[in-house]
Amino acid sequence: MSPTSYRTALPCDIYYALYATLSARFNAIAGVAMAPFPMPSHLELRFQRLFSKLYPEIELIHDQVKPVPKRKFRLDFAHPDTKVGIEISGSIWRKGGHSSGVGLMRDYEKMNLAQANGWIVFQLANKQITAQWCDVIARVIKQRLEMDN
Repeated sequence: MSPTSYRTALPCDIYYALYATLSARFNAIAGVAMAPFPMPSHLELRFQRLFSKLYPEIELIHDQVKPVPKRKFRLDFAHPDTKVGIEISGSIWRKGGHSSGVGLMRDYEKMNLAQANGWIVFQLANKQITAQWCDVIARVIKQRLEMDN
């Protein structure tokens, strides 16, 4: 399924209701009135739906975890207890934010600093949002949880 057909496969009211619910939940947990976090891209939603379907017992946090203290950037998805992150890269073939020179340098800095702080970060493009990659990510999270016990 192409990225554009995926977005149209989700009725707009469900797509935006999910966003509003997630924003409200985050604001309630934070206990303060905050601006809602950025709306997930269609690729992020696709990954989140697939991973949640395959591994409902593993909770990933969307766009809130900063892998490096005192830095602004956040991971698209993270499992903070195990320091496993997932970055979803869109528009890599169309000179998007992840494929321009400036965007690549920003991504390299983010990944290098995250790794220096003990994170494993998976970078997935459209065609890598698959059950096989979800299996690999879940296996790493489970291995890291076992090491902590």
